Amino acid sequence: GATAGFCTIACPSGKFSNDNTSCEVCPAGKYSVYPALSGCLDCAPTSFSIAGSSACTQCPSNARVETEGSDGHRCVCNVSFAEVVLPPETGCLCEPGSTIELAATCPQFSGPGENLIIDVVRADQHVTWKQCWAQGSAAVRMNTSYGPVLVGHCSNVSSSLTKNFTNLAQHSYAQIDLWMVVGVGFDFNSLLISNDGKAVVNISPNVIYNSTSMMMIHVNYNISHTGKELELKLETVVQASHPPVWGISTTKISLFDGKRFFHDDPNLNVAGWDCSPNCVVSKSLCRNGLTVLGGFGQLGRNSQLRKTFTRLAMHTEIRIVVDFLQIDFWNKDKVVISVDGEVVLHQELRMGQSEPFCGDQFSRYNQNLHRLEVTVNHTSSNVSVSIGTTLSLLPVEQSWALANFELYTQHRCDVLLESPVLVQGSRCLPCPAGTYKTYPGPQPCSRCPSDLTGWQPSDPLVNCSSI
Repeated sequence: GATAGFCTIACPSGKFSNDNTSCEVCPAGKYSVYPALSGCLDCAPTSFSIAGSSACTQCPSNARVETEGSDGHRCVCNVSFAEVVLPPETGCLCEPGSTIELAATCPQFSGPGENLIIDVVRADQHVTWKQCWAQGSAAVRMNTSYGPVLVGHCSNVSSSLTKNFTNLAQHSYAQIDLWMVVGVGFDFNSLLISNDGKAVVNISPNVIYNSTSMMMIHVNYNISHTGKELELKLETVVQASHPPVWGISTTKISLFDGKRFFHDDPNLNVAGWDCSPNCVVSKSLCRNGLTVLGGFGQLGRNSQLRKTFTRLAMHTEIRIVVDFLQIDFWNKDKVVISVDGEVVLHQELRMGQSEPFCGDQFSRYNQNLHRLEVTVNHTSSNVSVSIGTTLSLLPVEQSWALANFELYTQHRCDVLLESPVLVQGSRCLPCPAGTYKTYPGPQPCSRCPSDLTGWQPSDPLVNCSSI
């Protein structure tokens, strides 16, 4: 690196002085941190800077520093790698037309049809989203600090974007991920999302990036769906003369065959639960209107609830969420959850200070509702879940109930697809014949329709062609 000496004049960071009378800007590829430097320091070979920098920016993995031109210092992905679309900081991943080796570990994305759809807004791409309604005009592309987005202006108070996704693979469940860019002051409560005309409820946007003028949000939700087409509509209705702008950046639709989520609320469904030994599965109504499975005087020592869930979607993990009601006197007793006969949770529950709303009305002891969660490795299409306790007294003295039960299936591939940073540095392989991929990232290649043939590895940017 350059040798930096000290001088009398104190130049601010990003500048230096050669003549001790005036300060000059550090050129691109160099930086200065301290005042009074007579020379700028070189960036490391794997980092870069623009002119006037006080620090260097480290290039991500699979990238190199390009130094062409006076202002050409920047990171460029190496050959066969591409910058990941979201988030940009994670670096360089497989270029279009190539993928990492996911075929063996991610068979749920093996086709036929589109099992994974990535819809990225690009500056040079034909716009397929419609504004205002499904047969409306093409949405308008707008450049932002997060890249191009699509916006739809229908009136001074409403905006909407609609797209119909077709050629979907056989599935029973869809996971939708949306990355949106919204202006400061955007009212999240005004955002309405519908699939095939049915509104999605309980949307919880997650802010990913935030700047002074705009921010990027991520919306994720799951739906039951079986059709070969899916119409996705986003809209806002804002009672303001100048509502904040919003637009869509990237859409990801992941399709799965098999059930991904089970929800047993005693108000809705308790079918399939067995109770042993010699106990009856029944519901109780607590004083505050809460309906539970079991209850005071019903489930006590040795009682065990068990249910088998079948036809699960392909997965590598399951996550169990239980709202467990502890009734009357417990003394360091524990709740026990087993999966396929193996104990996966053995947790002591302590009494709190709540009201006796679901126990003996004359009891001097309290009742407590606990949320329990556990994630375990699992791959079978069926799973048996058992819930019991270590209670030692009769149900009229110690009892329990379930207020809610949820079971989720998760796949390692979901993590790879959602967090590409986990696969940085992996070797990219060309999409095999008969498949294609038009976007960068670790995702698997999609199969061509049956009447088309795939591109060749030497020509990765050509789409499927007629036979």
